[in-house]
Formats: sequence, C-alpha cells, structure tokens
Amino acid sequence: MCIADDKGTLIGILTDGDLRRTLERESGNAQRTVQELFALPVSQIMTKDPISVTPDMLVAKAINIMEDGPRRILVLPVVDDARRPVGMVHLHDLIS
Repeated sequence: MCIADDKGTLIGILTDGDLRRTLERESGNAQRTVQELFALPVSQIMTKDPISVTPDMLVAKAINIMEDGPRRILVLPVVDDARRPVGMVHLHDLIS
C-alpha cells in the first residue's frame, strides 16, 4: 500500500514484510495486547521514503533495483515526476 501526504506525494509504503517484522518484534513484548498492535499508526510501521520507479523506466532496470539493491524487494511503487503514486509493480509480474 502506498502512503501519500496531503499533496499526494509518496512518503511511505506498507508491505506484508513491514507487518511481519512488526509482529515478530512485538511478539516478545508480553505487555502489548493484540488490540494495541492493531491500534499502531501506519506511519510507525511503514517503510519511509521507499525506493520507487517511474512509468518510463525499463523493466530490466526495475528488476535490477529489486534484486540487486540494498535489500530484495518484491513490490515497488511507480511514481510520476512529482513523486505521486500512479501504480505498483510486483517482481513476479515483471519477470513473467
């Protein structure tokens, strides 16, 4: 899920990995209830300032970013020149 500010600019992304890492980190905290976990703000667990691609970027370059970047990425937001989200690409879609 893309997270945008009031101007529509991409400021974060929330992925299943973000959710899994939060659950793993908090599972050792016996003081935290499930209700409290569900009440966490998205801004607290999202990946801030995510890597993104543009609509005119070559598929090969997008795959390279996803596979050879600082970490393996399965989903990338696609943004316009103003960094407004216009779509998402999944590694499996690019490969197929």
